[in-house]
Amino acid sequence: MTPMQKLRKATRTRFRNVLHYHRRVRRVTTTMSRQQFERLAQHARLLQRRLAPFVRDAALAYVGRHHLLPRNLEAGLRGVIVHLRRAGTNLNQIAARANVVQRASGFDLIDARVTVRKLEQDVSRVLDLYNPASWS
Repeated sequence: MTPMQKLRKATRTRFRNVLHYHRRVRRVTTTMSRQQFERLAQHARLLQRRLAPFVRDAALAYVGRHHLLPRNLEAGLRGVIVHLRRAGTNLNQIAARANVVQRASGFDLIDARVTVRKLEQDVSRVLDLYNPASWS
Protein backbone atom coordinates (compact mmCIF):
# COMPACT_ATOMS: atom_id res chain seq x y z
CA MET A 1 0.00 0.00 0.00
CA THR A 2 1.39 3.37 -1.00
CA PRO A 3 1.73 6.21 1.51
CA MET A 4 -1.07 8.07 -0.27
CA GLN A 5 -3.42 5.09 0.05
CA LYS A 6 -2.54 4.77 3.76
CA LEU A 7 -3.33 8.45 4.27
CA ARG A 8 -6.70 8.11 2.49
CA LYS A 9 -7.57 5.03 4.53
CA ALA A 10 -6.66 6.78 7.80
CA THR A 11 -8.71 9.82 6.81
CA ARG A 12 -11.74 7.66 5.95
CA THR A 13 -11.41 5.80 9.27
CA ARG A 14 -11.21 9.06 11.24
CA PHE A 15 -14.18 10.48 9.33
CA ARG A 16 -16.22 7.30 9.98
CA ASN A 17 -15.35 7.46 13.69
CA VAL A 18 -16.43 11.10 13.89
CA LEU A 19 -19.72 10.33 12.15
CA HIS A 20 -20.34 7.38 14.45
CA TYR A 21 -19.56 9.52 17.51
CA HIS A 22 -22.00 12.24 16.46
CA ARG A 23 -24.74 9.70 15.80
CA ARG A 24 -24.59 8.23 19.30
CA VAL A 25 -23.85 11.35 21.36
CA ARG A 26 -26.27 14.16 22.19
CA ARG A 27 -25.03 17.50 23.43
CA VAL A 28 -26.83 19.74 25.88
CA THR A 29 -26.03 23.42 26.13
CA THR A 30 -27.04 25.40 29.19
CA THR A 31 -26.69 28.94 30.47
CA MET A 32 -25.76 29.72 34.06
CA SER A 33 -24.58 32.62 36.13
CA ARG A 34 -20.92 33.11 36.97
CA GLN A 35 -21.59 32.04 40.58
CA GLN A 36 -23.32 28.84 39.47
CA PHE A 37 -20.46 28.04 37.11
CA GLU A 38 -17.84 28.67 39.81
CA ARG A 39 -19.76 26.50 42.26
CA LEU A 40 -19.86 23.60 39.79
CA ALA A 41 -16.21 24.09 38.83
CA GLN A 42 -15.18 24.13 42.50
CA HIS A 43 -17.00 20.86 43.20
CA ALA A 44 -15.46 19.28 40.11
CA ARG A 45 -11.97 20.35 41.22
CA LEU A 46 -12.59 18.97 44.72
CA LEU A 47 -13.47 15.60 43.19
CA GLN A 48 -10.55 15.87 40.74
CA ARG A 49 -12.86 15.55 37.75
CA ARG A 50 -13.25 17.48 34.54
CA LEU A 51 -16.23 19.84 34.51
CA ALA A 52 -18.37 18.34 31.72
CA PRO A 53 -18.33 14.74 33.01
CA PHE A 54 -18.92 16.04 36.54
CA VAL A 55 -22.00 18.03 35.46
CA ARG A 56 -23.36 15.06 33.50
CA ASP A 57 -22.84 12.63 36.39
CA ALA A 58 -24.26 15.09 38.95
CA ALA A 59 -27.38 15.65 36.83
CA LEU A 60 -27.95 11.93 36.38
CA ALA A 61 -27.38 11.28 40.09
CA TYR A 62 -29.90 14.00 40.96
CA VAL A 63 -32.52 12.60 38.59
CA GLY A 64 -31.92 9.13 40.01
CA ARG A 65 -32.60 10.28 43.57
CA HIS A 66 -35.28 12.92 43.07
CA HIS A 67 -38.61 13.03 41.31
CA LEU A 68 -38.95 15.81 38.80
CA LEU A 69 -42.52 16.95 38.40
CA PRO A 70 -44.29 19.10 35.83
CA ARG A 71 -44.41 22.78 36.81
CA ASN A 72 -48.21 22.83 37.25
CA LEU A 73 -47.99 19.94 39.69
CA GLU A 74 -45.16 21.58 41.63
CA ALA A 75 -47.27 24.72 42.09
CA GLY A 76 -50.20 22.65 43.35
CA LEU A 77 -48.00 20.79 45.80
CA ARG A 78 -46.66 24.07 47.19
CA GLY A 79 -50.23 25.03 48.09
CA VAL A 80 -50.79 21.66 49.75
CA ILE A 81 -47.59 22.06 51.78
CA VAL A 82 -48.69 25.52 52.97
CA HIS A 83 -52.05 24.14 54.11
CA LEU A 84 -50.38 21.14 55.76
CA ARG A 85 -48.14 23.46 57.77
CA ARG A 86 -51.11 25.61 58.77
CA ALA A 87 -53.12 22.55 59.81
CA GLY A 88 -50.21 21.23 61.85
CA THR A 89 -49.71 24.58 63.57
CA ASN A 90 -53.44 24.87 64.23
CA LEU A 91 -53.65 21.37 65.72
CA ASN A 92 -50.58 22.01 67.89
CA GLN A 93 -52.18 25.20 69.24
CA ILE A 94 -55.43 23.36 69.99
CA ALA A 95 -53.53 20.55 71.74
CA ALA A 96 -51.49 23.02 73.81
CA ARG A 97 -54.60 24.95 74.84
CA ALA A 98 -56.45 21.73 75.62
CA ASN A 99 -53.56 20.58 77.82
CA VAL A 100 -53.55 23.84 79.77
CA VAL A 101 -57.32 24.21 80.16
CA GLN A 102 -58.08 20.46 80.02
CA ARG A 103 -60.64 21.01 77.25
CA ALA A 104 -60.92 22.41 73.71
CA SER A 105 -63.54 24.94 72.67
CA GLY A 106 -66.00 24.39 69.85
CA PHE A 107 -64.45 27.29 67.94
CA ASP A 108 -61.08 25.57 67.99
CA LEU A 109 -62.55 22.37 66.61
CA ILE A 110 -64.51 24.26 63.91
CA ASP A 111 -61.32 26.10 62.94
CA ALA A 112 -59.44 22.79 62.70
CA ARG A 113 -62.24 21.29 60.60
CA VAL A 114 -62.15 24.24 58.17
CA THR A 115 -58.37 23.92 57.82
CA VAL A 116 -58.62 20.18 57.15
CA ARG A 117 -61.39 20.79 54.58
CA LYS A 118 -59.17 23.32 52.73
CA LEU A 119 -56.38 20.78 52.79
CA GLU A 120 -58.65 18.10 51.32
CA GLN A 121 -59.65 20.49 48.53
CA ASP A 122 -56.00 21.26 47.75
CA VAL A 123 -55.11 17.58 47.68
CA SER A 124 -57.96 16.75 45.30
CA ARG A 125 -56.94 19.71 43.07
CA VAL A 126 -53.37 18.38 42.93
CA LEU A 127 -54.62 14.89 42.18
CA ASP A 128 -56.58 16.34 39.27
CA LEU A 129 -53.34 17.96 38.05
CA TYR A 130 -51.55 14.60 38.35
CA ASN A 131 -53.28 13.35 35.23
CA PRO A 132 -50.28 12.71 32.91
CA ALA A 133 -52.46 13.43 29.88
CA SER A 134 -52.68 17.08 31.02
CA TRP A 135 -48.87 17.51 31.22
CA SER A 136 -48.32 18.25 27.56
